[in-house]
Amino acid sequence: MSDVPVAAAWMAVLVRLPARDARHASVTGALMAAALLIRPNLVLVAVAVWLIAAVSAEVSRPPGWMDGWRRWPLPSPSPASSSPRSTGHWWGSPLRSGYGSLDDLFGLVVRGRNIRRQAWWLVESDCWPVAAGMVALPVLLLRRETRGAWMAGATLVGAVWLSYVGYGDFEEWWYLRFQLPGWAVLTGASCALAARVGGQRPLARLGLAAFALCLTAVAVRDTRMGPAPGLWRSEQRYVTAARWVRDHTPPEAVVMAMQHSGSVTYYGHRDILRYDFVDGARLDDVVTSLREGGRPAYLLVDAWEEGEFRRRFSGHSEFGSLDWPPLAEIAAGVRVRLYELPGRPDTRTQQVPFSPDGPWRRLLPAGSGWLAPAADPVR
Repeated sequence: MSDVPVAAAWMAVLVRLPARDARHASVTGALMAAALLIRPNLVLVAVAVWLIAAVSAEVSRPPGWMDGWRRWPLPSPSPASSSPRSTGHWWGSPLRSGYGSLDDLFGLVVRGRNIRRQAWWLVESDCWPVAAGMVALPVLLLRRETRGAWMAGATLVGAVWLSYVGYGDFEEWWYLRFQLPGWAVLTGASCALAARVGGQRPLARLGLAAFALCLTAVAVRDTRMGPAPGLWRSEQRYVTAARWVRDHTPPEAVVMAMQHSGSVTYYGHRDILRYDFVDGARLDDVVTSLREGGRPAYLLVDAWEEGEFRRRFSGHSEFGSLDWPPLAEIAAGVRVRLYELPGRPDTRTQQVPFSPDGPWRRLLPAGSGWLAPAADPVR
């Protein structure tokens, strides 16, 4: 996922910010541009971090204020502008993307729900260092001797939160990953405050260490009992489904998908059409037009998507009911099905073999036991 590299890019920006000379500013600008290229919706973070860094520099050296502003990095123009250009080319506007328009993605009505959910998810997912950082960071900002060092990081945390608080109406805890760029700052703040509290007092440091170990033990226990350790197995369905599509459909095929749209493009090398962008009454016209142009149409969906597909198109389209057998089915925890459009009632469904440890078998030598047996690589 892009959440990890974008978090790493913004951490690199924060590390480079204290360097004031032009050469280091160019490097920081390139890192900032890379972060925006990965996630262009975090442009607010770039603006906020640059402004707070520039203002902080001028406060510390008031003479010649224009010199300080020139020393602070701006994102390198070429990579920073490539994302708006590409989205404008593919989606008709730099303000649109494969996820939809800004109006579709952001809304004031979801802010309250997102705030409540994210607060509960932090507790539920045992993100105690992050939660502690929400208390520690304001304390560090209130202290004169630590304020300057943490100002840019606090600005990044706030800008990331503002960028996502009204983004989407997600109901699953793993969407906390959007906040990853700020989590390193919050975790660092909690550690910094703990170090200051402990100071040179051995008993205080011992107590903090024991408390941290207890929290870690609880987090490990909850993680092992929860669904997270097995998620990687189910995620392998994207690769398996896309490669089956690549090997069993003609190169000119068009695959209608939503959840699998990116993986079919990347691993399956097939053109995709997002069915959730098709008008409910136009599905038949779209499929007919594709077939008349020599482009056979298929539908690739997870089992949970079938209900949404039927609600969207049933009653408007003869294809909306999906009342014929699929061409192929993958049992990967979540069932994945590939349908031909239009379908045939005499279709025999092929059960596609699913091996979630496939990537490990390619990476590890035969008989390697340093990680785990190949049949269960992360037991």
